[in-house]
Amino acid sequence: AFLLLLGASTLAPLAYGAPSTSPANQIVAPVNESELVALTGSVHPLALPKFDQGLVADGLRMDHLFVVLRRSPDQQSALQKLTAELQNPHSANYHKWLTAEKLGDFGPSQQDIETVVRWLSSHGLEVNLVHKSGITIDVSGTAGQVSEAFHTEIHRYNLKGEQHIANASDPKIPAALAPVVVGVTSLNDFLPKPLVSKLNSGFSFPCTGCPGGFDNVEQYDEAPADFATIYNVAPLYKESKPITGKGQTVAVLEVTDIKASDVTTFRKAFGLSSY
Repeated sequence: AFLLLLGASTLAPLAYGAPSTSPANQIVAPVNESELVALTGSVHPLALPKFDQGLVADGLRMDHLFVVLRRSPDQQSALQKLTAELQNPHSANYHKWLTAEKLGDFGPSQQDIETVVRWLSSHGLEVNLVHKSGITIDVSGTAGQVSEAFHTEIHRYNLKGEQHIANASDPKIPAALAPVVVGVTSLNDFLPKPLVSKLNSGFSFPCTGCPGGFDNVEQYDEAPADFATIYNVAPLYKESKPITGKGQTVAVLEVTDIKASDVTTFRKAFGLSSY
């Protein structure tokens, strides 16, 4: 899976200098598939001919590719100014964080977004979601559909026994879309590697209050009761006005494909269904 999360949580009422007018349309020419431009710099540095194993099957699924859109120069300048104000204690906008929807005020016009969506759909790609920020479109399809839409080939690569897939050349899009479309992330499955490796002694320990099936958890894994003990937050739960975290928002950014069923299983196993 290919995942990029963009967004922010709301921590205070919003009162900021949003654009006073709707964003101008940046796609002004007809979408012509015979007039293409390359999205340069879109080939992974490890997608080298010496590792190339040839084309993948056309039917290979490529789920949750992200087509990234751009703001106009004026929008980008206004957003940078506001971002600075959010961090400035002397500004009236200090800590009045943007929601994803409000971030969308600084994004492409609805007409431009719809034009890109129609173009993607015309190549058989499934548009799963247009993110509320207006900057990212989540699409899925087969390798054949991706190759046809972006005029590139998806190949297999073998690096020291590790199998990967990646685009063999820079993708191309109709020139009319170039003012709005930045690129596609990601057409490959080369994931980031940690710069630091920790040795794991391999031991495990019994988990505090773990239900059946969780009684022998690998090192560093924690159940809710472990967390409460380690960070001594259990007393907060027992105050006359308990501090439990209810109503707070936590954002987690990571390279993974989160399965909602795993979250549901975890919450059910540890009795976390009340919130």
